[in-house]
Amino acid sequence: MRILVNRSRNCQSGLTLLEVAFAILILGTSFVVLLGLQSASVSSSLRIKNSQQAMLIARRILSAVEAMDTSPGISEQSGSAFEILRSLEELAEDRVRIEALSAEEILKSFNVFFSVTDLALPLMEGNTLKKIYLKVSWGDSRPESIELVYLIPEETSDDDYTLEGAGE
Repeated sequence: MRILVNRSRNCQSGLTLLEVAFAILILGTSFVVLLGLQSASVSSSLRIKNSQQAMLIARRILSAVEAMDTSPGISEQSGSAFEILRSLEELAEDRVRIEALSAEEILKSFNVFFSVTDLALPLMEGNTLKKIYLKVSWGDSRPESIELVYLIPEETSDDDYTLEGAGE
């Protein structure tokens, strides 16, 4: 008696070329997406760093203006952050330390527009505020900026405060 053994000679083992191509396509797409996310993360981190540095520069300029004994006599000034801080250092009696803020090269990469105007208070004779407008900008290809408006009261004595129409 003969026993017939059915042996399959066409038995496949392993992967076809089509399966390998799909696996490579899925892996490649995943890597492209991950690289795009990494690039966006680095760009966002750099933008946040520059924004924080600009805010520190603005705070330093405003603190230099507050440290002056007299109100700032500057009507408008623009230039690099380094130049603006240097000019405020010359005006202030308490020396502003630029080195404490950052390196000179970093300060030169930020541009500052600085203006001081008088702002009269309604119904108050002789009392004014100094309105300080400050714009710090950075970036060459896609410029970004922060803008601040800061009010400083004019130094007056208590006898100077009179309301219009009051005390008659």
